[in-house]
Amino acid sequence: MSDASVDLSARAAPAKPESSRASTEEAQRMLERHRATWSTDEPADNGLVDEPPGTPWTRAEAEAWRATQPSLGSPLRLVAMQALAGGLCALVWGGVSGRLSALEAACIGAAIVVLPALLMALGLRRLEGTPAPWRLMGFFVLEGVKVAAMLIGLALVAWLHPGVEWVALVVTLVVSLKAGWVALLRRGR
Repeated sequence: MSDASVDLSARAAPAKPESSRASTEEAQRMLERHRATWSTDEPADNGLVDEPPGTPWTRAEAEAWRATQPSLGSPLRLVAMQALAGGLCALVWGGVSGRLSALEAACIGAAIVVLPALLMALGLRRLEGTPAPWRLMGFFVLEGVKVAAMLIGLALVAWLHPGVEWVALVVTLVVSLKAGWVALLRRGR
């Protein structure tokens, strides 16, 4: 077996580019400074070195950074985009199929998305002046309420309107949902 084994330690390591060596040396110097300035009373359990806390930003620095970040726009604008996409999809369903029932189902699908999203947008608007942790918690609660309202809407349609054209309803529902994501992605660029 010794004939077939390969000695990996004898293999030459590939040469590193000069910039890589410089950055490695700089990292080593930073690590040594870190070890000299911060106490190492407790051993690191994960092998990672904790970074020292940074200096807090001033109000002007935070506002300058916020000005460079893209705005996601108003939640009501996103709801309007969803309503527009749902309405256009409903018109296409009604025009292509020529049946009023397809138009009705598509409108129901758009309403199942738009009405809960509108409630969520209005709820988010009410949370604007609250502290950040409350806004975050409010966002998650409102998102849960929105999803529950959409599921209840679908259940009500299945119960109250058993002959609905599900293909038109679901396609319009998906188009309306995705219109909100497309609007968000376009705003983030």
